Amino acid sequence: MSKILTGTVPVCSNVYILPDGKNQVYVCIELSAENVQNIVKRLSAETKLDIDFAEHNYRKEMEKAREQFNREQEL
Repeated sequence: MSKILTGTVPVCSNVYILPDGKNQVYVCIELSAENVQNIVKRLSAETKLDIDFAEHNYRKEMEKAREQFNREQEL
Protein backbone atom coordinates (compact mmCIF):
# COMPACT_ATOMS: atom_id res chain seq x y z
CA MET A 1 0.00 0.00 0.00
CA SER A 2 1.55 3.29 -1.05
CA LYS A 3 -0.69 5.63 0.98
CA ILE A 4 -2.55 5.40 4.24
CA LEU A 5 -5.74 7.36 4.85
CA THR A 6 -6.01 8.86 8.31
CA GLY A 7 -9.24 9.85 9.98
CA THR A 8 -11.20 6.98 8.47
CA VAL A 9 -13.82 4.87 10.16
CA PRO A 10 -14.37 1.36 8.78
CA VAL A 11 -18.08 0.75 8.22
CA CYS A 12 -17.99 -2.80 6.87
CA SER A 13 -15.90 -5.20 4.84
CA ASN A 14 -16.43 -8.33 2.79
CA VAL A 15 -13.90 -10.96 1.80
CA TYR A 16 -14.48 -13.19 -1.20
CA ILE A 17 -12.36 -16.17 -2.17
CA LEU A 18 -12.04 -16.28 -5.95
CA PRO A 19 -11.97 -19.50 -7.99
CA ASP A 20 -8.20 -19.08 -8.46
CA GLY A 21 -7.72 -19.07 -4.66
CA LYS A 22 -7.00 -15.35 -4.37
CA ASN A 23 -8.90 -13.16 -1.93
CA GLN A 24 -10.89 -10.14 -3.04
CA VAL A 25 -11.68 -7.65 -0.29
CA TYR A 26 -14.16 -4.78 -0.34
CA VAL A 27 -13.97 -2.23 2.47
CA CYS A 28 -16.39 0.60 3.10
CA ILE A 29 -14.95 3.51 5.07
CA GLU A 30 -16.41 6.72 6.38
CA LEU A 31 -14.51 9.96 5.80
CA SER A 32 -15.15 13.42 7.16
CA ALA A 33 -16.21 16.06 4.63
CA GLU A 34 -12.90 17.81 5.21
CA ASN A 35 -10.91 14.67 4.34
CA VAL A 36 -12.98 14.14 1.20
CA GLN A 37 -12.40 17.71 0.04
CA ASN A 38 -8.65 17.37 0.61
CA ILE A 39 -8.56 14.17 -1.43
CA VAL A 40 -10.58 15.68 -4.27
CA LYS A 41 -8.25 18.66 -4.49
CA ARG A 42 -5.28 16.34 -4.99
CA LEU A 43 -6.74 14.20 -7.72
CA SER A 44 -5.94 14.90 -11.35
CA ALA A 45 -8.67 14.78 -13.99
CA GLU A 46 -7.28 11.49 -15.33
CA THR A 47 -7.28 9.92 -11.89
CA LYS A 48 -10.87 11.03 -11.39
CA LEU A 49 -11.85 9.26 -14.63
CA ASP A 50 -10.09 6.10 -13.45
CA ILE A 51 -11.92 6.27 -10.13
CA ASP A 52 -15.29 6.83 -11.80
CA PHE A 53 -14.65 3.85 -14.07
CA ALA A 54 -13.62 1.65 -11.13
CA GLU A 55 -16.71 2.76 -9.18
CA HIS A 56 -18.94 1.90 -12.13
CA ASN A 57 -17.38 -1.57 -12.41
CA TYR A 58 -17.63 -2.07 -8.66
CA ARG A 59 -21.34 -1.23 -8.71
CA LYS A 60 -21.92 -3.67 -11.59
CA GLU A 61 -20.06 -6.45 -9.76
CA MET A 62 -21.95 -5.82 -6.53
CA GLU A 63 -25.26 -5.90 -8.41
CA LYS A 64 -24.28 -9.25 -9.98
CA ALA A 65 -23.27 -10.61 -6.57
CA ARG A 66 -26.55 -9.44 -5.05
CA GLU A 67 -28.56 -11.06 -7.86
CA GLN A 68 -26.60 -14.31 -7.42
CA PHE A 69 -27.18 -14.20 -3.66
CA ASN A 70 -30.92 -13.64 -4.21
CA ARG A 71 -31.08 -16.57 -6.66
CA GLU A 72 -29.31 -18.83 -4.16
CA GLN A 73 -31.70 -17.80 -1.40
CA GLU A 74 -34.68 -18.79 -3.54
CA LEU A 75 -33.44 -22.40 -3.81
